[in-house]
Amino acid sequence: MSEASEGRWCNPPDREVGAAPTTSPDLDWVDALLWVKQPGDSDGTCAGGPPAGQWWPEMALELVDGEDG
Repeated sequence: MSEASEGRWCNPPDREVGAAPTTSPDLDWVDALLWVKQPGDSDGTCAGGPPAGQWWPEMALELVDGEDG
């Protein structure tokens, strides 16, 4: 079973905001660091989130704090 079919892509737990996006990451093998989407945007109504693309303040705080709830 794929991760997508198991729902792991939708508002997954235990995540944190990583390094800020940059085109100068000081890593020889990396051209850029980026965020695929804005931290705090919901992936959908799974895991108690609002509809996809809507701002989810609780998730945003969790991503910054690195703590659930």
